Amino acid sequence: MGLVHLGIKEFSEWPTIPQLYVDKEFVGGCDILVAMHQSGELAKMLEEKKVLVPAEEGEVESKGGNAPSS
Repeated sequence: MGLVHLGIKEFSEWPTIPQLYVDKEFVGGCDILVAMHQSGELAKMLEEKKVLVPAEEGEVESKGGNAPSS
């Protein structure tokens, strides 16, 4: 394992990677992010921090990434 991986784990005091930071604050690892997404907390936090722009009325959310639909 590389020094960056070890340094991140030490910095956050969290044992796993990937890790999400928003506004220089540690949010959590993958397990925490999945739970936050399922409860709606992740989208709410990202909107509050102005990281995620809410969809405009009538706009359909994509679940398959950024590829255009046909």
